[in-house]
Amino acid sequence: MSTKQKQIKRDLQKITKELIEIILQKNADYGDSYANLGERGLFVRAHDKVMRLQTLIWEKKQPKVKNETIDDTIKDLTNYCLLWLHFRQQKKKQANL
Repeated sequence: MSTKQKQIKRDLQKITKELIEIILQKNADYGDSYANLGERGLFVRAHDKVMRLQTLIWEKKQPKVKNETIDDTIKDLTNYCLLWLHFRQQKKKQANL
């Protein structure tokens, strides 16, 4: 592994650690609400974040809500995708029981 790859790995480990903390904190506040509407609900939530990014990047609008920066929105989108993968894995496990 090259020095650059090692640095990327360290950076990504730091980012994913932060993302997991955000998921756990929000899950403590909201419970497992992400799973209530199944895959369609997770798709809609991810799509909302993509639309938010479109507004912030393509339309170059300034966020009116604090903590709704491009980085925050990317983190939310990534977390919804991680939760979606988790949801699908749990579904597969239940199907195999």
